[in-house]
Amino acid sequence: MKKNTKVGFGIAMMVPFLLFIFIMFVKEISFEQDVRGHLKLAADANSQEFAIQELNKAIVGIEQRRLTSGSSSVLWHTPACDLDFWYLNIKQSRDDLVKLKNSQITDPLAVSNQLMKLRETLLDSSDGETTVTAPPWSVYHPFQFGFILWGIVSFIMLGVGMLICGAAFMDP
Repeated sequence: MKKNTKVGFGIAMMVPFLLFIFIMFVKEISFEQDVRGHLKLAADANSQEFAIQELNKAIVGIEQRRLTSGSSSVLWHTPACDLDFWYLNIKQSRDDLVKLKNSQITDPLAVSNQLMKLRETLLDSSDGETTVTAPPWSVYHPFQFGFILWGIVSFIMLGVGMLICGAAFMDP
């Protein structure tokens, strides 16, 4: 085989991994824009109106991605992967805020307590880092297993492609 052919074949073997990384990046950004970002803004809101508005946007994003039932797990189901609980908990938080707003309660303490409860529901803190609560792998739902398989296969192909290119450049 010619050197150029080997290099071309080696590079072609690397493309699936690069595409995999690109698609993962795009899905993460899309999830951040449509769901996680709105949940973070709702948790940070200082008023019921802002929190409700952001929760509504997040719920639309969740429903568009069909993250309303099932599990985000790949191998075994754990409570952390329960999409039903996560979705219904967010909806219930929004409904509680709407109820409080419609009840015309103007007590700042009641409103503040409800907003603090919302913040505790939407955010997790560990090791000094605060993150938005979301089931693992929910970004890739319902194709989590496919993404893992694609990642493994394309990583192997990347290694083979690098070896082929390396061998081609070592040939005199």
